[in-house]
Amino acid sequence: MTAWLRLPCRRRTGQGSRVKTPSGHCGYDFFQSSSSIEFETEDIFASGDRCLVQWTFRWVGQDNEPGRVRGVDLFKVKDGKVAEKLVYVKG
Repeated sequence: MTAWLRLPCRRRTGQGSRVKTPSGHCGYDFFQSSSSIEFETEDIFASGDRCLVQWTFRWVGQDNEPGRVRGVDLFKVKDGKVAEKLVYVKG
């Protein structure tokens, strides 16, 4: 779980915003070092221009220790496209 929470992401805002690390993608090194990853969607709920996705992420690290985090993604949709996304994670 610690590795997941320490992903070296930085956030940029504005037109064409992306989340990146020196490797080019948020969590790239973490995902490359995991021998097994699983992303499970537990629930999806939508109302109006809002959507919530509840999920569990599991992995096996280089030390063969399993890890798990749960979280939710909150989306705001505008003109049929994702206008905003917020992610909340609980270890």
